[in-house]
Amino acid sequence: MTRILIVTAYKPGSARRPAEQFVKHVKDSFKNSVRSHEKIEFLFRRHTELAEYLPPAPSGAGDASEIAQAKYCITALDGLDFLFIDGDEQLLPWLPQSAPLLKLMHLCAIARKCVFATGCGVQFLTYLGRVGPIAIPVLNGGGLGGAVVDFRPPPEAPAASVHALGASAATTSMPPPPDGVMLDNRTGDMFRFDAGARAWLAVGNVGMHCSFGKMSGASRALRRDVGSPADPSRPALALPRSHREREREREKGLVAYRPSP
Repeated sequence: MTRILIVTAYKPGSARRPAEQFVKHVKDSFKNSVRSHEKIEFLFRRHTELAEYLPPAPSGAGDASEIAQAKYCITALDGLDFLFIDGDEQLLPWLPQSAPLLKLMHLCAIARKCVFATGCGVQFLTYLGRVGPIAIPVLNGGGLGGAVVDFRPPPEAPAASVHALGASAATTSMPPPPDGVMLDNRTGDMFRFDAGARAWLAVGNVGMHCSFGKMSGASRALRRDVGSPADPSRPALALPRSHREREREREKGLVAYRPSP
C-alpha cells in the first residue's frame, strides 16, 4: 500500500478553499496514474498536527516509554511514501507555530523522502538549506523583521539589564540577546550588534526576503545617512557585498516573503 501524507499549513480562520483545492489536485493526480490493483491511503494533517511523525527530543533518562514513543514516530514516518505540503506564504519558518513542520521537513531530507512542497513549503526548504532545522528568534517587527534604518544601538545601561530584555526587545531599540537576531526583511540578512565595533554585523541569511516597491526619496535619504557621522545615534552597518547589491534590485509591490536567488 502506498501512503501519502498531505500537509496544509494555513492560519486559523483562513479560507478553506486553497487547502481543499490542493488536496483535490494531489488526489486526482494519483487517481489518473494508479493501477487497478494498487491501493493508496491518503493521510491529511495540518502543520500543527504532526506529533505522530516527530520523535521527541531525548531527555537523557532513557526510560522505556520515551524509547517506545520514538520508535512509534520513526515507524510512522518510515511508512510514508510521498509528502505533499502547501500553505500560507506568510507562515514563516522561524515562527514558533512553524516548528513541527520545519522538523518534519528536516527529517524527510535526512530520510530522503519524496517531498513536493509549494507555498510556504518552498520557504521552509530554503530556510533549511540556509539556516538548518533551528528556529532562530527574530526580535524586530514582531518576528517579521524590518528595515535596517530602524536598528538602533543599545543605550548606556548596566550589564545586568541586558538579561532582562525578554520579549520587549522586539519593540524597543535594545539589541537582541545572544539567542536572537534582527532581520532585514528586504534582503533576509540577520544581524547582531557588536558593542566593540559599534556596528550591526551580518551573521547569516534566512534565504528569503520581502518583495518591496521602489523606495521613496525620503527613504533613500535615510539609508544614505545610516552610520554617518552626522547622525551618531545610528550605528554603522557591516553589510556584505551581496546585501548592497540586493538593496538596489527591489521588485514592484509588497507581496510576501520570497526565496532569495
